[in-house]
Amino acid sequence: MGADHWPEAADKARYLLERFAAALSCDDPRLQSMVAAVLSDFTRLSEPNELDERYLETPDV
Repeated sequence: MGADHWPEAADKARYLLERFAAALSCDDPRLQSMVAAVLSDFTRLSEPNELDERYLETPDV
């Protein structure tokens, strides 16, 4: 089933990537590093930030 919004898509991708990482043999530190970086990106980009809050504000009219 497809995601309805970005956070849901990121959660699904995170789940799959964690499963993939768990199945890896831990021989390749570059691959481990890339998986960790992507998981970190998902977390960071899924958090609300100041710019997001500015766009959600109702303008004074």
